[in-house]
This record gives sequence, C-alpha cells and structure tokens, in this order.
Amino acid sequence: MATASVNFTGERLDRDVEADVAIIGGGYTGLSTAYHLAKAGKSVVLLEKETIASGASGRNAAGWMPGWPGPSPHDVRQAFGPEKGDQLNQMIVDASNEFPHFVRTNRLDPEFSESGVAMCAPTIALGDKLRAIADQWRELSVEIDDVPTETVSELTGCSAFSAAAIYRKAGTLNPVNYSRGLAKLTVEAGVKIFEHSEVTDVVQENDDWVVRSEYGSVRANYVIAATGAYSAERPLAKLGTGQYKIPAMVFASKPAPEIVARLMPQQLPIASNHPIKLFWIMSDGAGRLVGSMLYPSNNKQSFRKLALRFEAHLKAYYPDMPSPEWDRAWSGYLDIIPGRVVQILELAPRLLAPIGYSGSGSIAAFGVGKELAKAIACEDLKNCPVPIRRPSRVWGTRFVPWLTRALSR
Repeated sequence: MATASVNFTGERLDRDVEADVAIIGGGYTGLSTAYHLAKAGKSVVLLEKETIASGASGRNAAGWMPGWPGPSPHDVRQAFGPEKGDQLNQMIVDASNEFPHFVRTNRLDPEFSESGVAMCAPTIALGDKLRAIADQWRELSVEIDDVPTETVSELTGCSAFSAAAIYRKAGTLNPVNYSRGLAKLTVEAGVKIFEHSEVTDVVQENDDWVVRSEYGSVRANYVIAATGAYSAERPLAKLGTGQYKIPAMVFASKPAPEIVARLMPQQLPIASNHPIKLFWIMSDGAGRLVGSMLYPSNNKQSFRKLALRFEAHLKAYYPDMPSPEWDRAWSGYLDIIPGRVVQILELAPRLLAPIGYSGSGSIAAFGVGKELAKAIACEDLKNCPVPIRRPSRVWGTRFVPWLTRALSR
C-alpha cells in the first residue's frame, strides 16, 4: 500500500441494481472473473467489503509463477482423472503464458517483473521431488531450467539448499498495483465495482439471487463468492468450514541493496519447496528485502520481536547475513484445502465459490477467473476445467492451523 503507484476508488452501493452476475470480493479471482465475464458480454456488479486489494490479494508476498503449491501435474491427474486433471494443468500453463502479456499490455503494474524465480529444495528428498515436478511441467512446455548441483550456492548465496530449478515464466509484482490496475481495466470493460459495500445476506427470490448490503442490493442470475479465507461467518459460513485459514506474515526492510545482492547474487527471487516451512525472499525496485513466514502461534508479539523472529528465520539459511533495518510488516490468510488444488464449491445452484489456492494464487486466480467466466457465459459449468463440488467440512479447522504454525518453527 505504501509504495503502490496505481490508484482506484469505487463508490459505495447505495441503491438496488440488477446484473447477470454478482461477484462478492474484489481480489484476484473476483476481478479476473468480472473482467472476463464483461468481455463475454455479461453485465456484472462486484461488491467489496473494504477496498480493492485489502484482502489476501493485496497482502501476499508479491510473487507469481506457474504450478501447484505442492502437488505435481501427475498428482493432479491422478486425483481428478486424466481428462479433468489434464484440463487443470493446461489451465495453469495457459494462464502462465497469457498473464505477463496481459499485465504488460494493459499496463496494470509499473513494478511488474518477469525475472524468473528460483525454486529451491532444502533436503535431498525434496530435491528429488523438485526435479520430478520440474520434468512434468516441462512435458507441458513450461520453461524451467535445472541448476547444476555445484552451482546452487552461487544462485542462492548460501549452502542451505541441495537443489534448485529456475522457473523462467515467473517473477514479482506489486500486488496492490496489479489489483487496482485490474479493477480499473474491469470498470473500463463495463463492470460496476462498489467498495465499502459489505454483503449482509444472500437469498433466493423466485429464480434470482439477491445480494444485500447495508444500503443497497444486487439482483442477479449468478453469484460468485470470491472471498477465499476472508469469508464472513454469515452469509457464507459453509466456506469457513471447508478450508484451513493459515495466517502468514510478510516483512519489508528499508532499501538495502548490498544485503539483497548478498542473499540473491543473481537477482532472482528465491522460494523453498518445503511443505511447511514457508520461505520466500525477493527485492522490489528500490532494493528493499521482502520475505515471508507463517505467523507465529503467539500473536501478541511486538513488531520488533516479530522482525527479529523473521530475521532468525532467514539466518537459518543465511547464518552470516547482516541485519537489515526492518521497516514494515503485514499479515494475511492463506486458504488451504486438502489436496492443495483450487476447486469451485457449489453452495447452491448458481451460487459458486472458488476456494483453495493454498498460497499460490496469482496465476491460478487469473486462470480460474477466465475459465469460470467462460463456463457461465456459455451456460456450461460441467465442462469447466476447475472441479465444481458440493461443500464439505474439513477436520480440525482450528487445530490444523495451530499445528502448522507450531511445526514451521
């Protein structure tokens, strides 16, 4: 928010309106779906509780790359069957190819970078998994370069990783710029976006859905609840029982180009494929070091203690790194679901909720929005590449987030 250069302001919904589709949530998924629906000729109204980019889409660690957060393409194929699995994997491939061109052509984010991302493995076993997944994505024409074992430390600036692969169609962005830029483009396409318009109820009246806020309502044929981990208990309570809300933190230093050069010698963002210990570092255009970790179990710590804890997290990989001056920190929620592959919940007929990006939403949300819009425009939900399922309750919605945070230490 502090460094974003793209602005967007939407009015509050203060009247009753009608549309083909009502969308709840102004994040990556809601905006992508709204834009592609409008381009398909549908009338769309989008309601955002606060402001564009105020939720997970503005609070993430600012990276984008193709892939699933854990599963391989073969895992997806096995879980969903050859036809649906292939469609899902191809959706990611197509989105990763289209996304950078889409952002650049429409000038959505001045800080957008197609730098590539170094995905690294901290153990031999995870190195084998990293190489296997990279091979599978390469079979689908995703551009990934293997890094020779003897040069991994030259790439990462440390000896903590046993293997690495460079995803070339990947990079960084300012997520607030991108969200606001996409909102402006979506309005230009004909979508009505209302901010500060919290949804208080979603009800059926005859054959229509009515989405109500404090001062107005939207009557529509379809409703898309694109709220993810930020779903309110009411009226979208079913979403909260079908996911794990995992809190994460992002830290940014004051400009420290010397430290950045030491941690990222080849100027590539670095990520780890460890399934629990979240690791990500990057640099913005001003030379700030930006990184993330899971939010600690004790949420009453001061900024100084949290920053020192994150620094200790980094020094487990870079024991000799100098200490930067930490400037900002913010937190948000990851919406994790079993299997860690996005799906669409059918809460009721024509009331749909994409969920489960599981920490890897930039590319997937762009693709889901495009494919869901296509399915609605063609009245062909059965052939949507993203699985559409009835909601189910996951076990341990409070215990699993606590355990994950405890194990990440």
